[in-house]
This record gives sequence, C-alpha cells and structure tokens, in this order.
Amino acid sequence: MIVTAAVLLLSSCTKDKLYLSNPNNCRYDTYTVQFQTIWGGINSCYAFWDIDGTNWDAVYSKYLPIFEGLDKQETVTDEQLLAVYDGMLGTLVDHHFNLSVVNIATKKIIDISPGIKQVARRDGYHENLQAVYGDVNPASCILKLSEDGRLSNYKNSYLNRNFAHSGIITKTEGGKDTRILLLRLDSFDIMERLDAETPEGEPKPMEAIENYLTLLADNSLKGIIIDIRSNGGGTVDDLQYVFGPMLKERYEFAQIRHKIGIGRYDYSAWSPYSVAPLSESRSGCYYDRSGIPLVVMIDMHSVSCSEVSAMLARSLPNGVILGERTFGGQGILDFDFESGFSGTFGSQSGNHYCYMASCAVSDLNGKCYEGVGITPDKEVAFNIRDWANRRDTQMEAAIDLIAGK
Repeated sequence: MIVTAAVLLLSSCTKDKLYLSNPNNCRYDTYTVQFQTIWGGINSCYAFWDIDGTNWDAVYSKYLPIFEGLDKQETVTDEQLLAVYDGMLGTLVDHHFNLSVVNIATKKIIDISPGIKQVARRDGYHENLQAVYGDVNPASCILKLSEDGRLSNYKNSYLNRNFAHSGIITKTEGGKDTRILLLRLDSFDIMERLDAETPEGEPKPMEAIENYLTLLADNSLKGIIIDIRSNGGGTVDDLQYVFGPMLKERYEFAQIRHKIGIGRYDYSAWSPYSVAPLSESRSGCYYDRSGIPLVVMIDMHSVSCSEVSAMLARSLPNGVILGERTFGGQGILDFDFESGFSGTFGSQSGNHYCYMASCAVSDLNGKCYEGVGITPDKEVAFNIRDWANRRDTQMEAAIDLIAGK
C-alpha cells in the first residue's frame, strides 16, 4: 500500500508540474514532451472548461501513451500526427481554437482547427461567401441590385480589398416604395481603418461607414439591414459605429468572464458587457430607429465579433436575426499566457503556437453559444444555384421581411 501510494503521488506531482510550467518557454525534441507542453498550456489557458464537456484528464491518460509510442517509431508522417491531434482536440468547443505544431520528424507545420471541421459536418454546409464561387460574392450581388435600379446612394470602402458597402435599397410594391438602409461589412476593421491611406483613385476606407451614418439620419427609412454573413470578426470597438448611432446611452447586452490564474477553473465572475453610443465620440450622432426593423444577416461563417453583433441585435426590441446558425466562436481574444493566463501561448516562429479565446461571452440570461452558434430568428438557407446567378435569396428575404411580405 505504501509503494502504491508513493507511485500515485509521484504520478500526481508529475502532472501538477504541467499546471505550473510556462508553455511559452518549453523546448523539446520528443513528441511526448510536445504533447505534455500543449496539454498543460490548454489546461491553464482555456476559457471554457466549465462549459466544455471534454474530460481533459481522460485526454491526458489516453493520449500520453500514444505520443510515447510516436517517439518509438522510426518516423512520423504529417498525416499521422494530424490524425492524433485531431482526435485529441476534436471535441473542444472553442471555435477560435487553432493549434500550429511542428512535426519533429519532418519539420513541417500542421494546423488543427476543431471548429472548422465541426462546422463542415453541418447539414447544408457551404463555403465562405467571400472566398469562393468565382466572381460571385456579396459585393457583386450588391452591385446587381444597382444594375436592377434598386440601389441608390451607394458607397464602398477599400483597403487591399472591399470591406464595407452602404446604400439605400428600394423595394416597390403597388406603386409604393420601401426605402431600406443597407450596411454590408466583410470584416470588423473600422477602427483600424480610421486613419488608413489608400491608393489614389480608390474609395477611402471610411467612405462607406460615413455614408451609412449620413443615410441613417433619413427619417423615411422603413428598415435597416446589416449584412455580416461570412464576416470573420475583428475588433468589438467597431460596434460603436455599427449600432452605437442608434443608442442614446451605454447599452448592456451580454456578460463576459476571463481567466485570473493558471488553475483550470480560475475564472473571474461574470460582469456586464456593453456597447457605447457613438454620440460619446461624435457629438450629436444619435438617431432613434427603434420604430423600424433592424435585420442582421448571418451565416455559418459569421464568427467572433459577428456573433457578438447578433447577440446585441437579438437583445434590441426591433432586432431580428436572419440567415443561418453562426460559426460558434463568440469568445473574445484579449490576452495571452504571459498577460492573463489565457488565450494564446507558444510562438509563431517556434515549435508550437496555440490560438484560443481568452474570454467567455454569454447573453444576459447566462446562455453561452460557444461551439454551437446562434440560431437566427428567421432561418433562410443559402441557395447556391441562385447565388451563381447573382441572385441573393437571403438578402431578398431580409428585404421582404422589412417590406411586410
């Protein structure tokens, strides 16, 4: 019994060292130590242990001998190592999560992203709207509205690529026009582009945003569409420009929690999360649009700040979310292991780099959608056949919703 107790104590102390080690500074030349370093880093930095159903201790017990076995092989292929890490990490709910790790045998980097593979298994899966389908993308479908005489006051912003579009969509029924303000955002990069320069002759980075703010003052508007489909996120400070003009005062719509220590469950208490009105930084920039529908368009590639936006829109009395269930990565990235015992650890130029959310986010009712995604109030599936002909059926559904059809 004494010998057994001593062995168990030694085993326990060995694993406890992983809780205390710095995953940024560990150097290794075996798969076993690589596994232990990554397991320990995730153990200390992960923001969702009380939400995630993964038994992390059971993962250690199962995969330690597997990695020890890799060290005994003459070589390890990239495909083999990827399969092992996919199995080890495949159930994690953090959909920001990405691990880049060097295969010790081949010196090549492999990437593991559980969230991407989980979303790819959904019914009705389609690719990111900005990246595929030839020349057909959200910008080309917006321009099709202009070609059809349904879009006016159009502006787009450009910095290396299109990133924002705004204008007035008109729907005519029975001789009566319905005017709808459209803001399309490919990414939440507004704050980063405030002082950016563009090549001569190109639209300024803030041109579409300033146009949106100008058009928002139009009292004849019957509705607003904010299209953030396939928007990969960015800075949450951008919400001040997108939603802030319609807020009279600071508005609480969610809760946030972060790590406060290296222990697995060392989390802070949940605290309110809010967005500031734009009038705090731009005098007089407030427009009460609570009396008209605010439709936020999302799809399965809307992630991060896009999902926080959907959460905000849902909390507003006139907010409606339309489209598909989001990607499932609402967590916020603010810290790393050195600054907050959470988020990223390792080095992009080293043997491993792990990218994770540092803060968990929930709605005011305590519902966290991490790993699941936010289901829209009105589900409208993507139609690839219509899209190939530049017919955006999801946008038409949003227009019809505002027009009362």
